[in-house]
Amino acid sequence: MRGRRTLTVFLTTLVAMSLTVPAWGTTAFTSTGIATGGAAMETNPETAGKWVVYQTSTPIIPSSHGNVVMRDMTNGSIVTIGSGDDADQTNPDVSGNRVVYEDDATGNKNVRVYDRELAVDFPIATTTANEVLPRISGNLVVWLNDSTKELWYRDLSRGNTAKVPVASNVTVFDVDNGSIVWAEALVAEYIYIFDPSQDASPRLVYAVSAADDISSIRFHGEAITCTANSASGPRVIRLKLNFTGIMTFPTDTMNPDAFHDTLAFQDDVVTNDQIRWTQMDGDTTFIGSDSYNEGDAAIFGRRIAYEQYTAMLNTDIYVAKSPSEVARTAGSDRYMTAVNTSESYFTRSKNVILCTGENFPDALAAGPLARALKCPLLLTRRTAVPAATMTEMARLDVEKVFIIGGPATISASAEEQLVTAGYTVRRIAGDDRYETSVKVALAMTEVYEGIYGIDMAFFAKGDNFPDALALGPVAAGALSPIILVRSTSLPGDVASAVDTLNITSGVIAGDTYAVSSSVQSQLESLMAANGADPHPIERWSGANRYATAVDIVENGLANRWIDLDTVGVAIGTNFPDALGGGAALGYYGCPVLLVGNPDPLISWVGAHKHEIGRMDIFGDTSSVPYLVEELLDNTMAY
Repeated sequence: MRGRRTLTVFLTTLVAMSLTVPAWGTTAFTSTGIATGGAAMETNPETAGKWVVYQTSTPIIPSSHGNVVMRDMTNGSIVTIGSGDDADQTNPDVSGNRVVYEDDATGNKNVRVYDRELAVDFPIATTTANEVLPRISGNLVVWLNDSTKELWYRDLSRGNTAKVPVASNVTVFDVDNGSIVWAEALVAEYIYIFDPSQDASPRLVYAVSAADDISSIRFHGEAITCTANSASGPRVIRLKLNFTGIMTFPTDTMNPDAFHDTLAFQDDVVTNDQIRWTQMDGDTTFIGSDSYNEGDAAIFGRRIAYEQYTAMLNTDIYVAKSPSEVARTAGSDRYMTAVNTSESYFTRSKNVILCTGENFPDALAAGPLARALKCPLLLTRRTAVPAATMTEMARLDVEKVFIIGGPATISASAEEQLVTAGYTVRRIAGDDRYETSVKVALAMTEVYEGIYGIDMAFFAKGDNFPDALALGPVAAGALSPIILVRSTSLPGDVASAVDTLNITSGVIAGDTYAVSSSVQSQLESLMAANGADPHPIERWSGANRYATAVDIVENGLANRWIDLDTVGVAIGTNFPDALGGGAALGYYGCPVLLVGNPDPLISWVGAHKHEIGRMDIFGDTSSVPYLVEELLDNTMAY
């Protein structure tokens, strides 16, 4: 129920896990100084996409002021925020082309945003209190009121500013992909998570040991990394959402940052602190020079920005790089590929979406619902759920299965198989693919309410799959449904849904051959009756399915509904691999591109390689040939 000030227990008991001694030296990094020399203090580096940001000051010069610097890793150019004014700009964070930072021009600390693409700077929080330590991910900015120790957030896409409910006595916090995590301490210390789009109150992630104090926290995907301080010293701990285990690193490790299945942190090795990079498969390496102390690492893909303390009042910024990861997630068939995708991206999930692996129509609209339910999408045969799929649901600790499509798609006997296994089953189905997509959209309204209620929809032709597959992660990031239409006519169920859902804006994927101008006009007339502005529909398209997928991704990036932390790749001439991969990356806020002739894909990746954290190919080499993987490896090796 919305509005209740209660705490939902999300994860209460955690079991300590031993840390396997890693293998050394498998991944090599090369470090380069990007802000060095002189009597300056360059500190607090952060990195995301193509940017490294940090603050710079010259404390030996009386009355000097600090500034924030953005460095473009594609060409080395820099932008200085606040140069020449009489104020200090500090504590930056970056997401996309936007930097959020503290500014004390008014005599107290306020939060501002600089948009590099638009070259504009605007305020976010400007009360008489000190608003400090801002963090940004996509359209969500979070900061701390230093007087009350309360957390506040602003959604830049929806324009709402609000206090995180119940959050008080906050010590450290972070934000990623629409969710906020923080630690707070009064009598005891706890770590919580809150998703403004669907949570009425915070969910408990971790009850901190009474012997520990959390002094840093970073959040990426499902991973939360912290510094836990005890009487014996600091140590890094790593938590996973929905999972009852923690990974603990040795004493004298601290200040970790996470990216996918890797983390970077400060490690007191021998005499001086160094940066240590670790991947959860056991690979690890040290970065930097043992002649200096290094710390405050920030990680994006295989890029790590960190401080090097060269002398008193002289701290430099270095960047360590290694060739970016190009992974492949595949199985022996489409069902196993979906299982392995789920295993790669989800630790636990109470829900799962189940779609047929034999045909595409009903499943095309399911990706945004999977994001709403924070769950994977698995595939089944029509008459029976494969054993591997059942095993994966058991690993996930699933409680409820959402079947998409009627008994002609997934049979009553398959549903009974799930019920017999102890699962609660809900079937979402219409008389045809168009009504099924409407029913999926209506199910999403049970999750998104209030200011996050659904008033936008994405439309794609229902008699082919490529455009809807590419739309999936972007629509998921926009918290909006995909509704299928005919190329030359608007189904009655869709027309009714536009009215029922009060849709006032939308996107059509594909050119007028895919979805005609007549269908667009009908949709716009329905939206006008709902109070929409003139011409409320955008059309995203290209010369073919591959170019349309690129246009969809570019527009998703422009609206900050997705980022390029991970870019998925799937074959463009078949649907199954992209279904599970698209749902997983939609949950993480990342896109999927389609590949046929690899040249357009390689060209796009080459233009964006500094913005891409990692890549994942969905499907085996019979779907996406090894040649494509090799070309991507070579292109991403910057």
